[in-house]
Amino acid sequence: ILEAKWRKQFNAQEALIQEKEDQLAESLENVTGLEGEIASLKQALSDKKSTEEAQHAEEVSKLNGEISRLQGKVKAEEDKLVAAQADFAKERADFEAQLREGATERRKMHNTIQELRGNVRVFARIRPF
Repeated sequence: ILEAKWRKQFNAQEALIQEKEDQLAESLENVTGLEGEIASLKQALSDKKSTEEAQHAEEVSKLNGEISRLQGKVKAEEDKLVAAQADFAKERADFEAQLREGATERRKMHNTIQELRGNVRVFARIRPF
């Protein structure tokens, strides 16, 4: 009776061990499948990262090219501005010289007119006999 009881308990334990071994094998299969999935997802992530990095690098290079082009335009415009300022300064000096010459000529003419008026008065003056 005792042996039958132990045999029954032994069989129950062995069935439990077998069930646990089956669960372990199933879990190992799941782990292996998940590890494969993780590896493929890592590869896909790496590919996506490299693709995005290439796109970002391309965009950065385009933007750098545009920056250098715009800097060249700015430099050209600054050069034009400097040249225009020099031209305007020269024109201003010329106009100021013309203004001074005009003022000098006006004074000379004014003095000449005043002198002629005086001469006409002297010439037209009537003297008593």
